[in-house]
Amino acid sequence: AKRRRARRGAMGPKRDIARIPDTVFHKEVYEPAEDSFLLVDTLVAEWDARLANDPPRCALEVGSGTGYVIASAAVLMRDSGLDDFRCHATDVNPDAVACTRATADAHGVGDRVTVIQCDLLGPLRESLRGKVDLLLFNPPYVLTPSEEVAAGGIA
Repeated sequence: AKRRRARRGAMGPKRDIARIPDTVFHKEVYEPAEDSFLLVDTLVAEWDARLANDPPRCALEVGSGTGYVIASAAVLMRDSGLDDFRCHATDVNPDAVACTRATADAHGVGDRVTVIQCDLLGPLRESLRGKVDLLLFNPPYVLTPSEEVAAGGIA
């Protein structure tokens, strides 16, 4: 099931993150799934445990897809009171780039998120060298059938 807020329960307060209804989708872009929600929940837990005391000023997501994860990071950074943070997102898919931009805008953080169409870091490699405090990467994957794994042909 898709969630609107990270679940924190007894460990800490609920934190605002990107909202699924405000996340922009496209048929050629992977939708946020359980692994995306787990990554954002882990980011929230890490925020509460460590990052709130030493918040990142520069976040980068490689392969941003819909922008759900980088928008969640940007919302956390904004809501922590940071006013000097920047987020960057890359994706090779032009439809994903458009989704990420629109998702960031829908969450009020579009002015803090730079989105670039490129493979991995592309033109950001040199300009961000030594500046990224938070790196996010949730690559798409396709499950391998059990019989294929059992055949021993997987490297």
